[in-house]
Formats: sequence, structure tokens, C-alpha cells
Amino acid sequence: MNYWDGAKWSPSDATFHLSPQGDAFIADKVRHVTRLAGDINSVGAVITPVLGAAFILSGVEHTSSQLAAMTSEQLQTYRITEANMVRGPYLVITGLFLAALAVDFLTKKPCGL
Repeated sequence: MNYWDGAKWSPSDATFHLSPQGDAFIADKVRHVTRLAGDINSVGAVITPVLGAAFILSGVEHTSSQLAAMTSEQLQTYRITEANMVRGPYLVITGLFLAALAVDFLTKKPCGL
């Protein structure tokens, strides 16, 4: 592909460099300027609450009168069950972060980053 540099069409060069602010990697010798950090952050901001609600929230909410009507054993069982429902998804999230950390650690980076 080629890109328009303002005077002529030039061959694309899909290499990234650090922005002057130091907050993103930029590929500017391509057809479209790409900021990876902004794209990834936007996707994560939309998807995370949806996935969190689907995997972590049980959907069962008892009213205060229902909780008051429970025996102490039932209330304790209910609370333990709710707490255990959260454990699995958070362990999965922790595993994903550790996997991303391992990929980042094992990936060669340009000098100075």
C-alpha cells in the first residue's frame, strides 16, 4: 500500500514509534495514522462491564424482608454461595492478566522502552 505524504504517493512503512507525549505507539507512514492505545482502551471500556455483569453477577437479589425471613444458616449459606460465585471469574481475569504479563515479558521490544 501507499500513503499520501502531502506531495506524492510514498510506499507504506508499517513501523511504530513512540508519540512525543510518550503515551502511545504511532504508525504514521501508512494510509491511516493508527494509535493502538486508544483503540484498545475503547474496546476494553465497552466490553468489560458487559462481560463482568454476565460472569460475576448472579441475577438473584433478595429484598430486605426476604433476608430477614431467612434463618441464620440459610443466610450464611446464601452469602457463601454469592461469594463463591465471584471467585471463579476473578481467577480467570487474574489468569488473563498473568498471561498478558508473560507475553509482554517474553516479547522483544525496541531499545529504550
